Amino acid sequence: MEPAGTAPNALIINFGRRLLASLEHPHYGRPLALDAVIRDSVLEKHFIPLQTFMSASHSIYYTPWLELPWTLVAWTARQFGLAQTLTVPTMGDFVALDNVIAATEAIHSLVTNTSSRFGHAFTRKHFERTFASVIVPNRSLSSKDVDVLLKFMSRDMKVIDFDGRIVKFKMGGRDKSASSGISDEDVAQASLKELIGDLHIETENMSLHIEELTAIAKLKLANGHKISAKAAIRSRKLSQAVLEERLAILSQLEHVATKIQQASDQTRLMDVLSSSSDLLRSLNAKIGGAERAEEVMEQLRAHMADVNEVSDAIAADPNMAVDDAVLDEELADLVTEETKPAKSPSQRDNLELLELEHRFAQIQPTPKHAAEPSRLASQVRRMDERRNTGKRMELIE
Repeated sequence: MEPAGTAPNALIINFGRRLLASLEHPHYGRPLALDAVIRDSVLEKHFIPLQTFMSASHSIYYTPWLELPWTLVAWTARQFGLAQTLTVPTMGDFVALDNVIAATEAIHSLVTNTSSRFGHAFTRKHFERTFASVIVPNRSLSSKDVDVLLKFMSRDMKVIDFDGRIVKFKMGGRDKSASSGISDEDVAQASLKELIGDLHIETENMSLHIEELTAIAKLKLANGHKISAKAAIRSRKLSQAVLEERLAILSQLEHVATKIQQASDQTRLMDVLSSSSDLLRSLNAKIGGAERAEEVMEQLRAHMADVNEVSDAIAADPNMAVDDAVLDEELADLVTEETKPAKSPSQRDNLELLELEHRFAQIQPTPKHAAEPSRLASQVRRMDERRNTGKRMELIE
């Protein structure tokens, strides 16, 4: 992986002869419509000239209502024969806006995941060292890429404050104690983080140098060059002494950084506790204190007692009372009906036949009832037949 600053651009692309030559096909040759493609991409703001992007005083997303779209201006210019004066640039360095947006989202996601304010302030150097190698896989951003990224994040997206040296990520509503702009506290934190980062790199390089001196001393001693071996050992001892000193300073600075981070977290905690206290005070004021609560509960108990009295009065209505003796008598009748043996069909027929014979005997032979005996006689015959049929069925069974 190439170090940051010396790597090729990842957010800036150069449209020129080198690009045209790299797109040349062995069979079809060079593309002839490349200028038209670049022109359309520039008009749609997929690519923005680098100089225009860096020198713009307002956001690239800002379009005044008096400013006509590029396509309309170009069409008007062609109508009046002025197309040459309004040509869209297709050569030089251009900012790949889609790449810049993706890099901004990735960096902002990494920073906002940190809970402490200590991780939201960087020097420009430390910012490049921290993020240049983690945005694009297996590739580092160049120094120009970082300049474009910082300009876009501060001017267009407004997610950072940047004064040319200090980068501060805006925390939004997460920390109300954080003031807008870059404060002396942010400068101190960013400088401390940069110094800690520099000492880490320095101690790593010194450790590698001590290992190299040890290998040189062994090699010289194996070859019989004792003087050279002693010189290498002497240099190693001096390097070890310096390394111990740097490590002691680094440990002290990291301890300070830990305390700063702890104090920052405590500040956020106190802000939350303070706002919670204000909320409780407001809610208690709405409640009215314990006296009002007791008064409300007493009123509630009184109203509930009134409801119970009304319920008792309704239940004591004499019109709604039922005599238990009447209920017991009806219940006994139901039990008697259930236990009374049912009459067989033949018994029912005999009773009906006796009733009909009794009625037939009481009829006098008057003209008014002349037809009555014959009707009763037919009913008697049907009853006899049905009784005989019943007897035959009983014999069969």
